[in-house]
Amino acid sequence: IAETVLDAGPRPDRIPLSPIQSHLWGEPSGTGSRRNRILTVVLSGAVDVPALRAALGDLVERHEMLRTFYPETDGVGHQVVVPADRVHRDLPVVDVAGDRLGDYLTGVAAVGFRPAVEVPVRMHLVRTGADEHVLAFVAHPVALDEFSVQPLVRDLAAAYLTRIDGDAPDPVAPAVQYVDHALR
Repeated sequence: IAETVLDAGPRPDRIPLSPIQSHLWGEPSGTGSRRNRILTVVLSGAVDVPALRAALGDLVERHEMLRTFYPETDGVGHQVVVPADRVHRDLPVVDVAGDRLGDYLTGVAAVGFRPAVEVPVRMHLVRTGADEHVLAFVAHPVALDEFSVQPLVRDLAAAYLTRIDGDAPDPVAPAVQYVDHALR
């Protein structure tokens, strides 16, 4: 069986949307979106918030999809990957009673994005108890799909554990990013 090697090729000045992104890109989302995706990661035990913030910064550096926005030119959407230092990396920490967590997450997921002018991904850390937290990623579906979740969580966990130890993770990004997929 021949092995397929994924390789990033040259990128044009204007990176087109993938077919699924083209479908999702034009959906209204200015005041709230029923289609926003929310990924939650339950964190039990003490959370080192500065290390988690740094690890999220590492994630933004590593994954272009977390720093891509989707403007249009002549009515056609395309992808623009910005440098990591241009992405707002705030991680609000909010206290929410455990029985109100669902309502809180529903509320943050309902806040819309303007993917043409902002990176359509937000992160929240919700403290539900002294040693119980939920990390929530909210994303417009044009930015995050079900195939992206596992690598993001894996890379975040590795970066967080490295940051807790006082080190910085390996800065090498994946050789192939989502925009490379869109170009195929």
